[in-house]
Amino acid sequence: MKGDFSRDNFDPKKHYSAVLIQQGRVQLDADWNEQQATHQYRIETATQDLIGGSGTPGYDRGFEITVDPNIGTCNFCIGSGHYYVDGILCENKDTVDYRNQPDLPNADTFTTEGTYLVYLDVWRRHITALDDSNIREKALGGPDTTTRIKTVWQVKLHKVDNTVTCRTRLSNWPPTDSSGKLTAHALDAGYGGLENHLYRVEIHDTGALGKATFKWSRDNGSIVTAITGGGGSQVVVEDLGPDDARGFANGQWVEIVDEWTELNGHGQPGQLAQIVGTPDPATRTITLSTGVSIVLEKHPKLRRWDGKRPATAGWIPLEYGIEVQFSDDTYNTGDYWLIPTRPGTLPSGIEWPVDDKTPPQPIAQPPRATQNRDCHHYCPLALLVLQPQPDNTFKFKFKEECRTFFHPLAAADLDQMQARLDQVQAQLNAMRWQPFRDINESWCPEMVGLPAGGFVMGSPVNDPDPDDPYGYEKPQHIVRIGYRFAIGRYPVTFEEYDYFCNQTGRQPPSDSGWGRGRRPVINVSWQDAQDYCDWLSRTTGQRYRLPSEAEWEYACRAGTRTRYAFGDQITKVDANYWQGDHPIDKTTEVGSYLPNPWGLCDMHGNVWECTQDLYHYKYDGAPIDGSAWEDSSAGADRVFRGGSWNSNARLVRAASRSRNAPDYHDDYLGFRCARVQV
Repeated sequence: MKGDFSRDNFDPKKHYSAVLIQQGRVQLDADWNEQQATHQYRIETATQDLIGGSGTPGYDRGFEITVDPNIGTCNFCIGSGHYYVDGILCENKDTVDYRNQPDLPNADTFTTEGTYLVYLDVWRRHITALDDSNIREKALGGPDTTTRIKTVWQVKLHKVDNTVTCRTRLSNWPPTDSSGKLTAHALDAGYGGLENHLYRVEIHDTGALGKATFKWSRDNGSIVTAITGGGGSQVVVEDLGPDDARGFANGQWVEIVDEWTELNGHGQPGQLAQIVGTPDPATRTITLSTGVSIVLEKHPKLRRWDGKRPATAGWIPLEYGIEVQFSDDTYNTGDYWLIPTRPGTLPSGIEWPVDDKTPPQPIAQPPRATQNRDCHHYCPLALLVLQPQPDNTFKFKFKEECRTFFHPLAAADLDQMQARLDQVQAQLNAMRWQPFRDINESWCPEMVGLPAGGFVMGSPVNDPDPDDPYGYEKPQHIVRIGYRFAIGRYPVTFEEYDYFCNQTGRQPPSDSGWGRGRRPVINVSWQDAQDYCDWLSRTTGQRYRLPSEAEWEYACRAGTRTRYAFGDQITKVDANYWQGDHPIDKTTEVGSYLPNPWGLCDMHGNVWECTQDLYHYKYDGAPIDGSAWEDSSAGADRVFRGGSWNSNARLVRAASRSRNAPDYHDDYLGFRCARVQV
């Protein structure tokens, strides 16, 4: 933060919780700023403890990455809402496309096909009256009494290997901090200056020791003015500095920066030049040692520095006896250190950490830019795949959801939680769920892509009917599926399974004399279903598997909270199940009954469908993230869901469960596939 500050006292290792002002004392900027930093640290630490490293509210999900084929290159949008990164609140008021982010001018474009990680880069930008004129109090003549800190979020992309998923730990992301450290001291005579200053030492050019360069300022880099005109080696500025002593003068180093440099400047220095001759006070013109590029629309500024040097080995003198020493490591542009000076104070007149040796020795410090208040914070949002198009352009395709979700502590009541879920699911239900095939052939199953979401799994304790007399569907619990996936529009049919058998030399299962074609395949086991999914994955190049039990119920309910996806009652027009005096007594062709709100057919009845999970008698300890429950201590039986043609109304409910051995097959058992990374 390049402000006119006396020093920065905040140190979380001291565990201070408040700053107390005493009567009759001088009011110092450092005390007020330390209180603000202490308060900010407390809030962000508590937020991380409650939310984790990053997350968005589960019922108002912010920063959703959606692909839009109609907006040209880099065709994806960033959804509105909130997101928290390391406890820092990021807010996006309106959905925007990637190229029109509020704080990322000239966002990168991409023309190399492959997989990209979409991520948030969050940092704090120091805002002065030059950036926002409303900070000035015009009634007092417009002094810049204070500055501001703004939270900047930027959605960026990083190319990754095509095998990467959201759970992959990447060796080259997030960007690493520099390894370099700085040591500062004053010579034996102490600091020789006559005034209090806050020296700032900042890396200009990135590199290792001997290649990196640094600049320094005795005023924390706070002497800055707006550039209002000019070009080449001459610039016209708004003013020539706060006073004669601290103004712009012959021989000084200056840096030309603008909004684009600051917002795109993680690793990008400004243009450095020296002032040649005395600035003209009448025209406020400054002549520079070299030509510079100025674009007034980018709001350029001229910042004064008191020196520039290469970062070399050994002690490097600044002025008045202050020396600095860089460690033999690498440095990044923007790394900086602060050195408060206090003339006449013992032992050296500068404030710098020292050890407990005799005499005390200065301790090397990492850059302040790597510490909490000044560093960049990162979190993943999604994976996209960039694909070439017939018109020689490139378009993104959505691959995987990487956001994490949290839910309010005050919404612990299931009814309240479900009510909020209903609002979200009502919006989702209004969307069109378009089926797709990975290979456009009738033997390839039709799939339906489902959104990330949450639901209440199981049956309630106060269910009006004895649906679950033994408690196999309890306790009711909230499941939050933080990723997109696809599931079969129908159970796998004989037509699809027979093709698999033909391709692999497998014996086709019996149809029990009821017919094949579009009827769901029967007389297959859980292991048969696994083999089919493995073959389908190899054939299509996509990853197919059985759905988890939670994914299956999430898909079956489709945002509803009733016993069935269509209500609390079931009749013969709703599904193929045992209907008392009028049983069908066999399977029916898939799609013979109306689909649920998400376009999925035969979720109730027709055939029991196997899932990936091992069977547990109750949900105590069940996963709450949508993953399969495969704790081997539960035994070998697998979970089957949905009921079948010979099941009564109670057994075809959305919450109903059954089990079978993995090698068991019968004429009421089938399956449907799930597909990951939609």
